[in-house]
Amino acid sequence: TTLTGTKPRSGSDELDLNILLTQNLKIIKRDADSQTALPNVKFKIKRDSDGKFVKSNNGNITYVDESNATEFYTNANGEITVNNVLVDNYTAIEIENPNKGYEKYPNAKISLDGSKNGNTITTYIDNKRKYVDLSGYVWVDQRKW
Repeated sequence: TTLTGTKPRSGSDELDLNILLTQNLKIIKRDADSQTALPNVKFKIKRDSDGKFVKSNNGNITYVDESNATEFYTNANGEITVNNVLVDNYTAIEIENPNKGYEKYPNAKISLDGSKNGNTITTYIDNKRKYVDLSGYVWVDQRKW
C-alpha cells in the first residue's frame, strides 16, 4: 500500500546500522598434510579495490604502493595477524617461503566483509611439500599434482 501526503510523526529518524568498518585479518600458514605450522613465511597484503598495499606502523594501518608495504612474517605458530584493516577484499601475496621442500603458494584471496561473526577473519593457506631433504640428498617427487 502506498500513501500519498504527509502525516505528523514522532520519534527519531536515526538508524543505527552497527556496521563494522574494520576487522582483524589473520593468516595461518601450514603444511597441507600434517597441518604443521610454517614459520618465517613472508607476505605482502594487497587491497583489491585499488591495488594499494597494507602498511602497518605501530598498529596504525595505511595503504601505500608496493615498495612501501609492510612485509609480514609468520610467527612460530605460522600466524600473521593485522588489526584494524578496512573492510574490503584482499590478496595475500607470498613473497618467500624459507621452509625446506615448499614452493611459494599462489596468491590467496581474503574477504573482510564486516560481518558480525567475529572481528577476526582467519584464512588458512596450506602448502604441499614438494620434496624432503634427507641426509644431505634432495629427493624430488616426480608425480604431477
